[in-house]
Amino acid sequence: MEDESISFTCEVNKVGVQVGWMKDGTLIVPTEGFRIESVGTLHKLVIDKAELQKAGEYTAFISQGVESSAELIVRGMLKSIIQYHRPFEYKNVLDIIENSF
Repeated sequence: MEDESISFTCEVNKVGVQVGWMKDGTLIVPTEGFRIESVGTLHKLVIDKAELQKAGEYTAFISQGVESSAELIVRGMLKSIIQYHRPFEYKNVLDIIENSF
């Protein structure tokens, strides 16, 4: 759901293995909204706030060419009110039936 925190976790079999993260094939660097954490063999990518533009394929990779990917789908919520430029026209159903014959 939009605005929630999300994390991807990758566990490797040895301490000290470097894990990189990509989104749709582009390298992710820690910036506002993205955190990369590592404790022992556990590596994590944290997305602080899920937004529609952050949806995509996320990949954890190591230098030996081994990788794992997952798809992030963000469901958005309607945040604006739709305004109609003209009001709906209501017609009596009997008037429609009588005028169509």
